[in-house]
Amino acid sequence: MESLFDVISVLDSPPARRNWLLENYPAVDYPFIQRLQEEAHRIESDDRRKARMIAQVVADAALLWGDPQTLAAALRMEAQSLRTVDPQTALHKYQEAIRIYNGLGQHLLGAEAAVGLVATLRMLGRYDEALTTNQGVIHHLRAADEKLGVARALLNQGLITYFLGRFEEARGYYAESHALFAELGQQQWCAAVKSNDANVLEELNQFELAESQYKAARAYYVEAHMDNAVARIDHNLAYLRFSLGDYQAALQIFAAAREQFAAQESFIDIAFVDLYRSEIYLAFNLWRKAFSLAQSAREIFESAKMPWETAQLLLNEAVALLNLDSSELALGKLQQAR
Repeated sequence: MESLFDVISVLDSPPARRNWLLENYPAVDYPFIQRLQEEAHRIESDDRRKARMIAQVVADAALLWGDPQTLAAALRMEAQSLRTVDPQTALHKYQEAIRIYNGLGQHLLGAEAAVGLVATLRMLGRYDEALTTNQGVIHHLRAADEKLGVARALLNQGLITYFLGRFEEARGYYAESHALFAELGQQQWCAAVKSNDANVLEELNQFELAESQYKAARAYYVEAHMDNAVARIDHNLAYLRFSLGDYQAALQIFAAAREQFAAQESFIDIAFVDLYRSEIYLAFNLWRKAFSLAQSAREIFESAKMPWETAQLLLNEAVALLNLDSSELALGKLQQAR
């Protein structure tokens, strides 16, 4: 028997979706929307196309029903699927969803949507704004005893403090987040926390423990057939090999991860892979290859308005150009990075 999501996956045009909705859900049905939101959130990291298709069904339902709360849900789901592809557009959609929820007096739903907003602000390098917003989100969700939302917000808090260089503080937030996810039986989220905690352990030079955390997360994703999530873990393992100077192994793992990201059109993930590949080729003194990779990755980060990664790649380009006897161009790249 086909599941609801199997049926939805073949509704590839607005008329098909509208006719299906008219036949099966002609009036406002929030439990139906909740099921779609949960499924989209579950698969978002591994199948963005399907997540976007589910979001489109919710958008069509909002139009059919003339219901603003359903519209806010659709905006939130669209933002979620765009966050690692086009974070600037995702930010605007989250903001509009939160505005609608709050206008309807649905402040808890607004706070839950703000968890995604915070993650997007972090991706855009707006760490102080993300931190301030997230503290308010945690307070609101704790007051409502919304444990899953609190756990996700604590994960965000860990990520933000990690990027601010407050590593031990980040680990504390991760531990609290992991405990809540485990209590709720959210094994997928537990795996995500382990992966992020491993990032911190790398910064603290605890490489063996970091590798064990990555492998524990990877084992879950493999069992769950989440190929894109496995590729992200492999990307992290490749970076670990890179950090330890094992460049050949790193390049092999990066290549496999990049192939999976390309299949999913995960352009920002591809750019991250090419960022680190460019650094490896700099270490190999392969200046032209390093420059080409850095340039293509930078263009992706620039279009996504991600300043920190853009600056890092400008530095890589400058190093390559300097070694290609293009000192004037290298100086221009350094000034841009600054």
